This record gives sequence, C-alpha cells and structure tokens, in this order.
Amino acid sequence: IEVSRYTVLRALKDMGYTYKRPAKTVPKTAPSKQEKRAAVRNPS
Repeated sequence: IEVSRYTVLRALKDMGYTYKRPAKTVPKTAPSKQEKRAAVRNPS
C-alpha cells in the first residue's frame, strides 16, 4: 500500500498527534565567539 506523506500527516493529526519541523538554533553547548577565535589562533 502506498500513501502520500500528507495522508499520513492528516491521519496523525486526526489521532491527536502534532508535528513541527525542528527549529534551526544554536546548541546550548556551542562554543562562544571568543572560544572559537582562540581555538583558531592557538591550534592544539
């Protein structure tokens, strides 16, 4: 059986599930601008 992704999304919505695309954000553990600059200037 083949169904379109929109059929699946509609069925999930009808069952009470929600779907959101992941947000493009910087991770909390990402190095700061100063840390990145220091790493470039002083490579290990």
